[in-house]
Amino acid sequence: LSPSLVPFYLRNEALKPVLRKYFREKPPDLVHVQHLMGLTVSFLEVLQELEIPVILTANDFWFLCKQNHLMNPEGRVCEGPETVDKCADCLCRHQLNITEEELPNLFYELADWRYTHHRALRIPDLILCPSRFLLGIFQRYGFVNDRMAHLPQGANLFTPAARPDRAIPPLIFSYLGGIYYRKGLDLLIDAFNQVDTTTAELHIYGEIDKPDYFAKVMQGVLPGKKVTYHGGYQPADLPRILADTDVAVVPSRGENYPFVIREILHAQVPVIAAAIAGIPEIVLDNQNGLLFRENDAPDLAVKLARLIEEPELIDTLRTGIKPMKSMEQDAADIEEHYRDILSRRAASTGLATSRGPASHASEGPGRMAVETSIVIPVWNNLELTRQCLESIWQNTPADSFEVIVVDNGSTDCTTEFLYQEQTAGRLRAVFNKQNLGFAKACNQGARAARGDYLVFLNNDTIVTQDWLEELINCAKKDGSIAIVGAKLLFPDDTVQHAGAVFNNYKKVYHIYRNFHKDHPAVNKEREFQTITAACMLIKKDLFFKAGLFEEGYQNGFEDVDLCLTIKRLGYKIFYTPKSVVYHLESKTPGRFAKDEANSRLLHARWYDHMTPDDSKYYQEDGIFIEWLGNEEEKGWAILHDANENIFWQEAVRYKEQGAFPKALENYKKAVKFNPFDPRHLIIAEELAELHELMGNYSEAANLYEYLLKNELSPQHFYKLGVLNKKMNKLPEAIEHLEKAKELLTGLITNNALASEVPDYVPEAMTV
Repeated sequence: LSPSLVPFYLRNEALKPVLRKYFREKPPDLVHVQHLMGLTVSFLEVLQELEIPVILTANDFWFLCKQNHLMNPEGRVCEGPETVDKCADCLCRHQLNITEEELPNLFYELADWRYTHHRALRIPDLILCPSRFLLGIFQRYGFVNDRMAHLPQGANLFTPAARPDRAIPPLIFSYLGGIYYRKGLDLLIDAFNQVDTTTAELHIYGEIDKPDYFAKVMQGVLPGKKVTYHGGYQPADLPRILADTDVAVVPSRGENYPFVIREILHAQVPVIAAAIAGIPEIVLDNQNGLLFRENDAPDLAVKLARLIEEPELIDTLRTGIKPMKSMEQDAADIEEHYRDILSRRAASTGLATSRGPASHASEGPGRMAVETSIVIPVWNNLELTRQCLESIWQNTPADSFEVIVVDNGSTDCTTEFLYQEQTAGRLRAVFNKQNLGFAKACNQGARAARGDYLVFLNNDTIVTQDWLEELINCAKKDGSIAIVGAKLLFPDDTVQHAGAVFNNYKKVYHIYRNFHKDHPAVNKEREFQTITAACMLIKKDLFFKAGLFEEGYQNGFEDVDLCLTIKRLGYKIFYTPKSVVYHLESKTPGRFAKDEANSRLLHARWYDHMTPDDSKYYQEDGIFIEWLGNEEEKGWAILHDANENIFWQEAVRYKEQGAFPKALENYKKAVKFNPFDPRHLIIAEELAELHELMGNYSEAANLYEYLLKNELSPQHFYKLGVLNKKMNKLPEAIEHLEKAKELLTGLITNNALASEVPDYVPEAMTV
């Protein structure tokens, strides 16, 4: 680390002429750098000089840490390079014999290292980070680029071998990987020594990088412990090894996004792993494995003991293992980035890309600059997609937007329709051979987008006049606003979305769902922790800074995760009622099939960052919430409303004037004003009486049946009897009149009669 070596560590000037000559003779469309070790930042500087597009995948901590592994002398993952002093102290304690006279040189080199790498990371057109942890570290300490994205890597998806038909015990634990201190085999041996392993065995596979370390570790194995070292292994050996393994253990002290864990899970083997760096993004605690505290052998011992004592838990964890991303999928994702970068370069220079395949991403209409890219993921339901698109074209200023539809392998006529529309210049399309899910489709669309803003829009929506302008207007009011959500309505003008909140158990839900669109509470422009992505505007640079939608979710909670990420980055999420969109809500089959698993993932990632806030909004809006039963389990609530129901007042006025049609119109709005306020039952009864006055006997009868689900009133049974008689439904009339009589004479109780009335539940809100 002497000053004379600084040029080699940071730049390799001797390499530059060679690179210039090579790239001029064989100019590539794009260069993808997997590591700069040996090449140094000089490699990036030459690519910038020659104006060659470049993607950099940050596979480890090389830019951040002089030792590459970001591990402190105590064997824990470092929080990051906050200061040069901290890094100098770590190097001195870790491995260097630095004299006092040499310390100034060390500080100089580390400061120059940091400054040079900060600048070098601004060169690539895109930086890909396999883990959110690594992306977050880069952003936290200023190692940033305008385009950084989280892209989980694929794994070698070999064909797993059949598991032998054997009983447990013995329970077989396996360690796979290199053998040196950072990989933590000593932690595993320590933990294995601490538990009763009479019915368990530990098998070790891996090359010995540090013989002295390995010898010391094996000397620590207590007598009677069944620990076997099998030597190194090749990739072809993995199916056999993992078929013989019940649970794999990855006790590393320092990692990023380990391949070995994904290979293990691919073989349907649960994993116990240290909760460090990017590992919790792969191993989900109590879902596909168990996590233990970093560098903590006693906590690892607890996890080992739990599986030894509860071997049936292994099958439960095995069922929680989701398919791993393949190398082929990884290649397809990376190729999309190649196309996107080449398209952007071509658009900025006005030149076509040099080779046919790379220019594919720039095909389609609308290459002029646009402010907003509207991304619509679709799977079948062509008529809904057509309806959505027509509403956009009718209600959005031309030339201010582009539409990108991502077809998730539709099996109806959607694909053919999109080809036709793309040829006609009305949209751009991305075609997938299979359904990749909401998050991945949206991310694909975002990568192809040219606008400064992205709008993610469900295809079961109908936008209204000024919808997009109002979203953008809200975003421009404050530079800290990153995301804006619209007021989403059901076709009957009741609210589907007016912001989302968390209850005391950190369950997220749409506040004021089913309220009337004109209720004061849903017409306030304000900040929330999260909003829905059924219609979400986000600044594109911040979408990429946040790492895009997390693809671990399966059609649910991706939007909540993204909002919480944006909030953690210091930006705001707003809801504006001025942007109105009708939402038919989740017409795609199986939309909610994974809600439970998605909810577990959300809580695993964000539980400590969620703030219960529903009561704050209710208090602000003059609404008192009364819970019925257990809030956590059932979530039934009554919302007592202090807001003035103007529709009710108008309805009563028109009724008194004899203007029944106008009264009817206002009563229908009044009963929807707040359907969870007990007063709406009074309104419903008055509406039933009005229907009867107007001769609408069937509508009146329906309302009285609805009222009976909330209160078993003899008056309502009597009214139903009279109405059925007027409609010449004599058996039903007799039945209802008899029940009214019985209630009046006390022959039956409300509870007994309730069992005869279908769906007897007080009208309340489900959270």
